[in-house]
Order: sequence, then C-alpha cells, then structure tokens
Amino acid sequence: MNPIPVLFCLLMFIAGRSGLAALPEAPERPTLTRAALADFMPEPAPIDLRGAHARAELFIPIAAGLQPQRLTLYLAATNSVALQPWRSVLRVLLDENLVAQIPLDPKLPRIEATIELPAGRLRPGYHRLVFDAAQHYTEDCEEPAAPELWTQIDTRRSWLALEAVRRETPLNLSELDHLFDLRLWGPRHLTIAHVGAATPELIRLGGLAAQIAALRYRYHPLRVTQRSLPPAPGALAALMETAESGPVLLLATPTQARTLLGGDAGLAGGNGLALHRWPTRPDRPLLVVQGDNLAGMEKALEALLLQQSPLSNRPQYTLRSVQQADLPAPMPAGRPVSLRELGWRDDWSVVGRHGSRSIEFELPADFYTPRADVLVLRLNLAHGAGLRTDSALNVFVNGAFAQAVALVDAHGARHDDYAVHIPVELLRPGPNRIELRARLVPAVTGHCLEQAIDQMQLAVRADSSLTLPEFAHVAAVPDLRLLGRSAYPYAEDERLGLWLGEADDATVGAAWTLLGRLAQAHRRLLPEVVVGVGKSPPAGRQDLILVGEPRRYPAERLRAAPISADGRILFAGDDRFAAAPPWWRRWFDWLALGQPPAKAAPPVAEIVTGGDVLGRQAALMQWLDDAGRLHTWLAAEQGEILLERVGQLIEPALWGRLEGDIMVWRDTQTAYTQRVGNTALRGAAPWAMRLGFLFSQRPVYWLTSGVVALLLAWTTWRLLLRFRQRRHGAVAEE
Repeated sequence: MNPIPVLFCLLMFIAGRSGLAALPEAPERPTLTRAALADFMPEPAPIDLRGAHARAELFIPIAAGLQPQRLTLYLAATNSVALQPWRSVLRVLLDENLVAQIPLDPKLPRIEATIELPAGRLRPGYHRLVFDAAQHYTEDCEEPAAPELWTQIDTRRSWLALEAVRRETPLNLSELDHLFDLRLWGPRHLTIAHVGAATPELIRLGGLAAQIAALRYRYHPLRVTQRSLPPAPGALAALMETAESGPVLLLATPTQARTLLGGDAGLAGGNGLALHRWPTRPDRPLLVVQGDNLAGMEKALEALLLQQSPLSNRPQYTLRSVQQADLPAPMPAGRPVSLRELGWRDDWSVVGRHGSRSIEFELPADFYTPRADVLVLRLNLAHGAGLRTDSALNVFVNGAFAQAVALVDAHGARHDDYAVHIPVELLRPGPNRIELRARLVPAVTGHCLEQAIDQMQLAVRADSSLTLPEFAHVAAVPDLRLLGRSAYPYAEDERLGLWLGEADDATVGAAWTLLGRLAQAHRRLLPEVVVGVGKSPPAGRQDLILVGEPRRYPAERLRAAPISADGRILFAGDDRFAAAPPWWRRWFDWLALGQPPAKAAPPVAEIVTGGDVLGRQAALMQWLDDAGRLHTWLAAEQGEILLERVGQLIEPALWGRLEGDIMVWRDTQTAYTQRVGNTALRGAAPWAMRLGFLFSQRPVYWLTSGVVALLLAWTTWRLLLRFRQRRHGAVAEE
C-alpha cells in the first residue's frame, strides 16, 4: 500500500483542524445567500454543548422562490482538552439526517470544518440544523455532567453559504406570503412608488402600506424607500431595473397604471390588486395597488392585512368588500387564562434530565399595579418516581429567576393548581416570557450504577393557568423604552401626528420605515396618521412624530427639545443647582426624579455649535411641550444620513437599547442614551393606585409626606396640650 496518499490526507486533516487552512471570513451582516449562524438565533450567543450527551438545534429558512443548488456550512468550534478522542464525536444533522461526523480531539481542540449540506432535500420552509455531541473523559464510569465535558460553537465565525436559482412558479395573490417572505435571508426592503409629488395624503397612504408590509414580516426589520415617478411609460422600467432589492409596491389610479405598465396590463378599473413579474428582474415582484382615488387605494391596502379568507388564485383581484380578520385580544386581568389560550396546543412532557418551554403574553405599555401584587401561575403537573430531592421545575420571568417548584416525592406525585406567585416587578410593558426549565436528577447515582433515565419524567398540562391582577393604565413620559416596546403613547391615541421636515424621497422613506417598526412593536396598525410637511405642523392637538433635518423646523416649536434647531444641544432649561456639589445633585435626582444615585444624569449643559448640530450622527429624542403633547423627533443633518441611520435604528441591536429621552448614534456599535428632561404622568387609574404610581416615581413625595405627617402629629399634640391647660388646668393627673 502506498503510504503517500494516507500521509497526505492526514496532513490535510491536521491542517484543517489546526487552522492552517483558515475558514472563509463570515459575513458581518446577513445577505440573501450568506449568513452567520448567529443570524438565525433569537438571542445571538455561542452554542455551548455540555455534558456526556449534548444537543442544540437551529432552524434554517429556505424562501419559497428559491431552488437551492448548494448549501455549505463553515463551522468554527473549540472542544475541551480533557476529552477522549476515540469516544468523543460531534455529529451534524440536517432534519435528523446525518451529514458529518467530527472527532473531538484534545490535541487539536480548534475545529474548522467545511461541510456540504444535502441541497436536494431542501424545500421551502424551515429545516433543522442539529449539533449532537457525545463527550467522554474516561473509559471507566464517569460523571455525565462533569465540567470538562464541553464543546463551544462560535456562531459568529460559523456561517452558511447558499447557492440557488429562482423557482419559476406562478405569482398569484393567494401566495402573498411569498411576496413578503419571512424565510428570506438578509435585510428586508420595500420600495413604495407613486406618480407625482408626495402630498400629505399620499404620505399617509404610503405610511399605511409600510405598516402593513412590516406586520407581514412580523419581527423582521423592514427598510422602506419612496420613489416618485413621472407619468411616463419608461419610468417604472427604470425603477424596476435598478440595483435595489425587494418587492415594489405601486400606488396608482387605473389611468396611471395603464401608462406605466403599458396596454392592458393593469386592472380594468375600480379598486384592486395586481401582481406582476418583471421580465428582466424576476427576483423583484411588482404589486400594483389600484384605486379610482386615494380612498379606493386605502381599501385595497386593507385587504393585504385584514382579509380573513385567502385572496383569489389569480394575479389580479378586484375588491368589492373586505372581511376583517379578528385581531388578537390583550391578556385579560382578574380571571384565570389557560395556557392553551396563550398558545400551548398540547401538554408539555420532559423525559430525561432537562427540558424547557415558554409561556408568552403581552401587557399594555401603561401597565401599572402596586409592587405588592403578584401574577399567579397555577400549574397542573405530575412527575415520575425515583427523583432526587434536588430535582426542580424552575420558573424564570423575562430571564430573571422567580421561583422553583420542588419535585421531592420519591414515589412520584401529581399536583393540581400548584400556585407559583410571581412578583409584578418582574413583568414589563409589551411582550413578556415565562420560561419553565426542568432539571431532573435520578435518586440512584454512584460508581457504575444504572440510572433509570426513562423514569425521569415531568408533565405540565395545557389547562394550567395564569391570573393577572387588576391593573391601572398609567405611565410616565417621555420614555423611549416604552416607545420601543409597544409604540406608547402613539398606539393608544385616537390620531397620530406625523410632521416631516420636507417631502423628499429620503425623509419620507425614513418616516415610513419608522412607522413600520412602531407597528411591529404594537403588533397591529397604528391609529390614523395626520401628516404635515415643512413649516406647517399637522392639524389638531395630538402627539407628534417629527422626522427631518433640524433646520427645516421653526426654532420656536423645538424650544423644549433636547436638541434644538438653533444649534443648542442637550439643553433642558435653567439648572438651579449648577453650583451645588455633585453628591448633592445625585441625591436630589434620586429624590425628585426617582433615579438611583449611580444612574443620575450629569449636570444639564447648554452647548452652542457653529456648524451642523449632529454631523454624521442621528438622534431620536422625546419631550413634552407646554400643552402636554409628546414630541418624538428622528433627526439628522441630511436626508441620506437620516435614511441610513433609521435603517440601523430598527435593528434589534439598537432598538432594544432605547431608554431615557434621547439617543444619539452613528452605527449599531456606537450609541448613547440619556435622560435630560423631567417626566409627566399619563393614563387613567383609581386615585389610590395613581397616587401609588406617583410615589414610586418620585421618592421625594414619601419624604414630604413623612414630614407633613410628623408636623400634623406635633401640631395636634400641641393643640391638645393647650386645650387641656385652658379647660382642665386645675385637674390633677393620677
């Protein structure tokens, strides 16, 4: 046997494992064909495979319009140096089909592997990519949970490369989910086009289209751009053949549609929808929303979101009536709500050592209840026999540990209405998650003793329930955190005011992108939008959202803003304690504003600039005017910067960091938040609950109340003493 090929393969294996043949660089941001494993995770983090047998899985989406030709996994990982190489192995599976085995060698702990996944098995939908590790450190009996049994997968350096061709399938309105496909990799982008100038009514209609598209994409950020077209036959062709990606939504009348599409390509007339595949850009579908007027276009748009039954299996559809779908109701208070009502379709069972399942529900942004109240989780559960006394079902609320349910009966047990009391302070406005994590430990353990893993069972029934205490609707504004979590207070208003600095493509696109992200935070359409452009604000007394450059707004309207149009930044009025020692300022902020000393804002300063206020940065800020209206301003010095920065803002890395009343950022890595101004209470609540909320926000009121109570007690004592001396001075005390 010739040893040269064997030696060559061995050297190639060592080179691959030692990093001499480095993996291709992972993409910094996902694209349509390249994405890091972290981009498929709800909370990006390394994958830790711990214990004698560990398993982790990811769901890889494949879009409906793609036919995969090749899918390559570039895997970067590190294993423990205490493993036995002849017994430890990492398996990679796709939909439970084995595609690769990688030995875990302690002498070569760095893993860099290129794995070809079987593209022929990939169909539109979600596919399970599984990492299954068997890890051992001895031939003798070992502890399955020993700390040296681990392998870590670097989800930032590990990535997938997809090669695919487009499927030639009919484009029908019944498959609108393929137009707004959740399974596409990379950023989502939508172009909204119309004929002529962007009037306030047309901007309002485009904002509705942006919200509907964003809701169809659910939680995926959607970037929206505006394009104003001349009424010429070649205008639409020029737009469709640009380098931009994503579908195009055209708002047009029947006459405009015939002019842009040519001939009889549009609908015959009336309000309707039409789908087109552009010959030179089959990857960029065109959706025509047609109406005799703006009201007709709005009716056609509503069908994209509210239609309860599927649209017709045709590329065109003329609307006569729209049957509205039922919107999800918020979680009610004061009565038990079963887990089945909250999304559990069946009971939850755990067999083995570990298991977890989540309960998800949503609370209003202005949710408030006294801190003494509790959320009651009543579990109907049963566990198997032979468990050790430290076996438990741990309850976590929004990532924080709340309580443990001890599984201590060695003979097994069943519990109905087992009450778990969760402090309301662990809840937060918007989405909430209660996670049940089971850890089952066998009672019989020891050197070379059989462990009855199959008997380690836990079952939680879907008829278990949650009971939310009665609560009030009251909140403190301004607060960017509430805006990011549930679009408060704009989602609760009857109308929303949108004030643009100008109606150019970049500013309007930034406003539509922001409206779409707020609709996703609210999980439904925002209230009716009233639009103003330039020096004319929207009519009415509603709260306002401003989008535009500082110089486009009247300086007097932005006088109370943290960043004003005249160049003053981080300015919130006169600082009465400018000369006070820093320690006094910190304690005053804690007493008056409810901020702890470590988080108290620095002294308020007025800085006047000679040039641009923001430079290449953008700012999102909130403030209250003299009439109590809330203003939220998305500001940048140029429209192109504004459009680029709002695309960064809607990404989870920045959107999840909103807090205070101002955030300034230049990229997703560099962002600063601060609270500059004071807050005011909004909402309706019983006086006792409102007073409790006020006291929780302003600790100085507790101090004042205590001083007043002592003063009243002292005054009462003095008056009683004077009364006694005047009326009963001659009476002797016993």
